[in-house]
Amino acid sequence: MQISWQAIEQKIQSDFPNVKSITADELAAWLDDESRTDPIIIDARSKGEYEVSHLKDAVHAEAAKDASKVVGDRPCVVYCSVGYRSAKLINALAKAGRSNAVNLQGSIFGWLNTDRSVYLGEEVVKQVHPYNNKWAQLLKPEYRND
Repeated sequence: MQISWQAIEQKIQSDFPNVKSITADELAAWLDDESRTDPIIIDARSKGEYEVSHLKDAVHAEAAKDASKVVGDRPCVVYCSVGYRSAKLINALAKAGRSNAVNLQGSIFGWLNTDRSVYLGEEVVKQVHPYNNKWAQLLKPEYRND
């Protein structure tokens, strides 16, 4: 079964209409702008996925209550593989009174597919956990960690 980014974006928008998003280009510009406070970056994927690679300085959070402990008043950007789990986490944070979180559009797949760096600790790596074979279709083959 073939899936598309358009279908994923429509599903996220339909299920989480109040979740705001930020593009990979916007996040990269934010991180490069020394006049702005860096956001806290939260990885909403499983620990196993996180341990393959993640965005630089990303904090792993498996549940909304974990994320709420690290967010505080600082803005944050949440991601997962394609954006659905992160939107779900942001929705839970909003219900808990946190309005300073945005979803990384395309999440880690979109970030890496635009040839941006992902990390394992402090080391730049070129692979990401594909979640499963269905979602791996959205990731450039050279970036899949099968």
